[in-house]
Amino acid sequence: MKLYLVPIIVLLFSLTGNTQTLKKMPLTKAERKMGIYQKFQQRQQLSYVQISLILYRDSTYVYRLRDCMTTLRSAGKWQQGKGKLILESSLKKESPVPVEVRYGASGKYIDSCDIAIVEDSDAAYLPIAHLLINNDSTECFPSVGKFNGSYSSINRVKVLFENGMVSSWVPVKAGTRKVSLRVLTDVPIREYEVMDKWVYQFKGKLLERQ
Repeated sequence: MKLYLVPIIVLLFSLTGNTQTLKKMPLTKAERKMGIYQKFQQRQQLSYVQISLILYRDSTYVYRLRDCMTTLRSAGKWQQGKGKLILESSLKKESPVPVEVRYGASGKYIDSCDIAIVEDSDAAYLPIAHLLINNDSTECFPSVGKFNGSYSSINRVKVLFENGMVSSWVPVKAGTRKVSLRVLTDVPIREYEVMDKWVYQFKGKLLERQ
């Protein structure tokens, strides 16, 4: 049941993000010295959602959305013009997430599944990540031990994440039957919000997502 709650939560966050209105907050002297240009916040007490957006003078930003269950975050570049703010994250859906196949490594295999649950760089499980095996029509869902399609051997794999990010095709040594994969980036993939030119409209001290 928990496995199905996560995508629902992500969907709810996406819906919240599409209608969010942020309020410009005053800066302290310390924040100005840190290079902060502007900061915006939103807090919805009924839904326990807190959003923070910080713009730095070097045209970078840090975004965070939190509620009582999880956190989403993003970082990248911002630009402003004609009353609008545009955010573009450093990580993009078309930028492959680096992963490695771990041979002889232990992993968490569900039932008779040949693919272990994908791990992040800290060896924490990423239960919603699933894989393509050999081609785009054979899918594996390691966290529930299920497949769509069939295969006789594992020649290559690609990891797909719930936020739309993917890895490149990773070759697998001939004769390998059990496959364990680990993400090779310190970025918290499960919490990362890909922003592909998110547009906000300035309305006085408010910032509204378009």
